[in-house]
Amino acid sequence: MPGLDRELVKHKLPIKEGYLPVKQARRRMSMDTELKVKEEIERLLKAGFIRPAIYADWLANIVPVLKRKTGAVRICVDYRNLNEASPKDEYPMPMADMLVDGAAHNQMLSFMDGNAGYNQIMMVEEDIHKTAFMCPGHIGAFEYTVMPFGLRNAGATYQRAMNSVFHDIIGHSLEVYIDDVVIKSPEEGNHMTNLRRAFLRMRQHKLKMNPKKCVFGVQAGNFLGFLGDKQITISERDKQESRKLSRKGVKLTITGKISQGAVEIRKEISRKSGK
Repeated sequence: MPGLDRELVKHKLPIKEGYLPVKQARRRMSMDTELKVKEEIERLLKAGFIRPAIYADWLANIVPVLKRKTGAVRICVDYRNLNEASPKDEYPMPMADMLVDGAAHNQMLSFMDGNAGYNQIMMVEEDIHKTAFMCPGHIGAFEYTVMPFGLRNAGATYQRAMNSVFHDIIGHSLEVYIDDVVIKSPEEGNHMTNLRRAFLRMRQHKLKMNPKKCVFGVQAGNFLGFLGDKQITISERDKQESRKLSRKGVKLTITGKISQGAVEIRKEISRKSGK
């Protein structure tokens, strides 16, 4: 999967003065877990997300997370030592209550979610070795060529990229919080135009969305955990809760019910994609 252009964004891993590289003590895992980890490593290698690590100075353990629906294992990396040594990126994140207000009072909405999220952003070449992690058994050690989940400033880097991609339409026809995007239209007739503008921008920057998590042409739905539709009024109490979630970096799921206009939108999307 091609990533976003390095000229637009790339993730760096500066280290605070006085911190030395850490190699974590190796952890044991069951044979069944080891086999599932190997399958996931092969998938990541094939996708170009990781590569074998050689002479690693930073070395972390993996934390296998079982997906209940499929039984597959997702690999998370214990980057606590690296995160402690990394200075915080103070890039201003969006205020969740303002995004919710921005999405309210619109006739039509479409929700999208970034495909593979952080993995669309490339790592700076000189910092790739710091992402090294070790696997159980004879699988070996690897390092990420793309920005992995679990790094301290990953959310800020992704938000910076989204603000650059959609800089002139944020607040007008689009709102975005990290990899959650909502296209909004005060008038239903303008929604196709707003969607087309957003899609063209995504194509220009090679930004991918997950079609399984996209909902097009809705009149009501949840955005950042709060109900949004053309009649909604967000209470002050809900705004305070939204601010707390924003400060903690909590991301909530998006749902919505299909409106009659969704059929026409999907037909247009299928036509444009050649399906």
